[in-house]
Amino acid sequence: MNLPRYIVRTEASTIYTNKVIFKGCYAWVEEDRVLYRILDDKEIEKADIQPDALITTGDAKLKACRVANFQTAENAFEVMEHNDNMLKAALISDGFLNSRPSEDKKLCQTPSNAKKTYAANYLFNYFGRDQVEDKIIVGAWIDVAIRPFKDGKIIQFQCEEETCFSVKSPSRVFGERKDKFYLTSGVSVHFDRDSIYRIDIDWEVINFIRNHFGWDSIEIEAVGWGLDYEESKYLSVPWSCGKEIFEEFIRSHLDDFDISDNVNAQSPSYSWIDQ
Repeated sequence: MNLPRYIVRTEASTIYTNKVIFKGCYAWVEEDRVLYRILDDKEIEKADIQPDALITTGDAKLKACRVANFQTAENAFEVMEHNDNMLKAALISDGFLNSRPSEDKKLCQTPSNAKKTYAANYLFNYFGRDQVEDKIIVGAWIDVAIRPFKDGKIIQFQCEEETCFSVKSPSRVFGERKDKFYLTSGVSVHFDRDSIYRIDIDWEVINFIRNHFGWDSIEIEAVGWGLDYEESKYLSVPWSCGKEIFEEFIRSHLDDFDISDNVNAQSPSYSWIDQ
């Protein structure tokens, strides 16, 4: 009897398997088709990264963070290689690889360090590849502004670090874990055949965030609508086409958007807006 070579433990499940494929710092688990990135202890401590899984093989225990779902290992590794090459090219072109880090520089600062409002981007996948104005459409999105208030005044931010915090909680995998709360933690967006999209707010979570920061209230509303179009393989570009074109396109492709991917829209990015 051959025992499974790997045990993959997460907060939700435990998988016993022989089908984990490694390449570089990535591992793809066939059973749930999840790609993980292997972390080292220095990276976890320095970047304050929370592992999502523990992959055990023999005496080795590998901490890993979840990247995404992919149908095949080949597809997963191809996308990661493409992304890594794109990132390296961008860093080289902007001179980041040859620059010295600054202790005063915060991640994801607003332009000119001005105070701005946080707007989360929620993406619906679309695989039909129909065109609008000669653009091959690959997705549709909305921007949702999250505006805290204190003493009647809007609270704005200069960097992402000011919008999130961590809380320690028990973990069945690591003994203790840090649950990170973002402004978006209590906000979810869903595809809806009748209303196109629906914004659900978990007020228990939102009030927890509000109380942590000492704010009086938080307002949440959609402020932008657009489509993503294909620029090259694995690269799409957002097009701020407006609410009318956004809704018209989705209404004419309801079956294409009514898929499991869009039950919960992805929130892959955010932006800073004036108000």
